[in-house]
Amino acid sequence: MYAHDATGLGHLRRVCRVADELSRQFTVLVLTGMPEVAWLAPSSVEYVKIPSWDSLRAWRSKYRSKEWLSLSRDDALAFRRDLITPICRAFKPDAVVVDYVPFGNGGELEPILRELSAKKYLLHRGLVDPSDAHMLIGEAANYLLEAYDRVIVAADPAVVDVAQETGLSRALADRLHYVGYVAPDAPDRATIRKHHGVTNSDTWIVCSAGGGLGAEDTMRLCVELATNRPELIFDVTLGPLSKLNPSSLNAPQNCRVQSVRRDLPEMHGSADVAIINGGYNSLMECLVGNARIIVRPNQTGKNTEQITHALKLGKFERIVAVEAAERLETAFDAALQKEPASVKPPLKFYGAVATAQFLSAELNSCFSRLASSAAPDT
Repeated sequence: MYAHDATGLGHLRRVCRVADELSRQFTVLVLTGMPEVAWLAPSSVEYVKIPSWDSLRAWRSKYRSKEWLSLSRDDALAFRRDLITPICRAFKPDAVVVDYVPFGNGGELEPILRELSAKKYLLHRGLVDPSDAHMLIGEAANYLLEAYDRVIVAADPAVVDVAQETGLSRALADRLHYVGYVAPDAPDRATIRKHHGVTNSDTWIVCSAGGGLGAEDTMRLCVELATNRPELIFDVTLGPLSKLNPSSLNAPQNCRVQSVRRDLPEMHGSADVAIINGGYNSLMECLVGNARIIVRPNQTGKNTEQITHALKLGKFERIVAVEAAERLETAFDAALQKEPASVKPPLKFYGAVATAQFLSAELNSCFSRLASSAAPDT
């Protein structure tokens, strides 16, 4: 399983959730440049961490504490390709699952995808915006048809229709297979709240911003909300790429601020109100719990996935999308007055299990055909 490291941390988290389920039947290797794989990868799988794009390109190294190696784009591509290829050759996979970016950032996966005889699957989140539609349509569709056996869509078809919304070719649309959202199990709410010093009678507000880059304004607003509401308990997680320092925010006593929380998914699922950036995983983690959800996207330009997804899910009353900063406090006050959901949204949340079942059926069928063709005539 390959998780491209120029995308958000949520992509790696989704890959690791699927990998954990696949490991019940298969031997799974996760390949990525994200350092967080060291704690996101389940113990049931192995992983290889290669140098990330952030450490190879000078303009991306600003996201790191130091620059490791400054290469041109062509040299960086060649370097990563020369690392990825022997790893795949040594592992000899029967199936390759690539998340989101079909050929890597610039095509470093193309040579090994052509070389491997394994079945190949693209794992897609189901949300397409103007920033990434080019990976599925036009000439790109022909490359996908050549390289991939199927496209696994990790979303509920009741919410998204990739073929219709993107204008996919009929041939590529026929290769889509929807598995539902890849979401965690609902957490033990009472246990999680007790661990964080929150009682059932307390109102717990969990604020997060994914990687954190570009969400600094929202996180400051969350600390301000906590200052004005001392009777509530706030936990604010800035994200590993945030430019903010927890100690510089002068948070009040009822507000705990941290850069990273490894148990953030459980916190999302146990909160009363969640203020999030609207990333795929954050939404799923909140929806399997009982939180009232406020989405303030931190994407700009052509990246509209967060706001688009929030609006699509907005038919479920628990989600409100807020783009303007001045509307956040009003939305927050309204969320506090709203009763918690008594019925979970009728969405398909078992995407990891469904993916494992689908791949098991696909590969068993493939192996059966191979065994049959190899059997001697009687």
